[in-house]
Amino acid sequence: MKTTLAGVPADLRPALYLRAVSILEGPCDAEEVALEEEFGSLILGNDQARSELQCISSVLRTQRLAALAIKGTAHLIRFRQWPLPRALSDLDLIVHQPDAAAVLECLNRIGYVVEEWNSPEDTFLHLYEGPGLRLLRSGSLPVDLQIRLPGLGASPLAEEEAWVAACSPDGDEARHGVLLLHPMHELLLAMAHLAKHLEPPLRPSPKWITDMLMLVYARTHGDVPPLLPPIEGQSLEAKLERLERWDLFWPVAPLDARGESRPPDQPALWTWDDFWATARRWDIEASAGAIAVTLNAHWQTAIPSVPDGSEAIPLERLAAADDAFDLAAASTVPRDYLRRAIQVRTLPGVRAKLRYIGRLVFPTASNLRRRYQLAENAFLPPHYARHLVNTARKFLRGLVAMLLLRIRRVRALTSSSPPQERWR
Repeated sequence: MKTTLAGVPADLRPALYLRAVSILEGPCDAEEVALEEEFGSLILGNDQARSELQCISSVLRTQRLAALAIKGTAHLIRFRQWPLPRALSDLDLIVHQPDAAAVLECLNRIGYVVEEWNSPEDTFLHLYEGPGLRLLRSGSLPVDLQIRLPGLGASPLAEEEAWVAACSPDGDEARHGVLLLHPMHELLLAMAHLAKHLEPPLRPSPKWITDMLMLVYARTHGDVPPLLPPIEGQSLEAKLERLERWDLFWPVAPLDARGESRPPDQPALWTWDDFWATARRWDIEASAGAIAVTLNAHWQTAIPSVPDGSEAIPLERLAAADDAFDLAAASTVPRDYLRRAIQVRTLPGVRAKLRYIGRLVFPTASNLRRRYQLAENAFLPPHYARHLVNTARKFLRGLVAMLLLRIRRVRALTSSSPPQERWR
């Protein structure tokens, strides 16, 4: 991998530490010292995040409320004994829609406050109609609170099955506090989530691949994967030349989903027949098939019974966007504004509807200060004008991007070259 430490994505740097730095001999140069310091900070950050989750779980239990930990948050709890720490940007929690207000009250009680949006109505829509709420607390990771499992759309069946099979991370019978998805459901959710993030304006993250590989390994082996010996070299730069970036997605023992090395009294966490039957019920078989065949192709997971016609996603697409990504991302802006305007129908009362529309154009003063990092005593009228210009510019840029993409598609249809792969 011909690059420098600065060129390694943050998601992959913990794995690079495990592959490059000898625990016995220690760092061999200044870059490895920096890498070791990052690794140590990440472990401490993970420990702090677990303490925050325990605090959240305790306050939810006192009110007999529950939340599902997903994505990196679930990884943090489930794989705490594994050697590879997980980089986190927030704590992802799913709650029952009828419990959302009560859960918010519990989080407020321990110091979390909702990140302010354009208006109170906008905050309401983010929780009930949009991507969820972000709650902030000084010195803590943000909490991303949602009422739907991301990547699955509106799927009542998937929601119901996921909640029914969820369990306490302590292994007890408790149905309150922070719960974990069944590992099979967690893998299906991770696949659907990654497939969704391959579409602009979203972006994939390498750590999601590692999460899925860990779940496959846990199903098959049920223990902590052994570390590989560190790469030899006189410097980190020399070691990087002997590594491929794809080795850093899984820096431990090789994978094989077919082998069963769990103790006889510990059956596999799920069968692949059940896995694919659930994918069909949840209407994500195509997405799960694309991700599964990708894991098989690039990391030799040997997941069986992948649906016919599933095509592997190119490795480069998993780590970075293609050349048309920025154009496609810009083209979503007009549709997003239209979607937000249409959402006004779900608000109660004419006054709330008018305030929501108005705040889309003129956000609250505190929101404007946060967006543009303004001082509390800043004179705001010029910045409102700046905001209007920026909004209009983004909207017009989006319309131009839509037109350019349309031209590209027409040219592609009339070209004699073969069609591009779905995920490029």
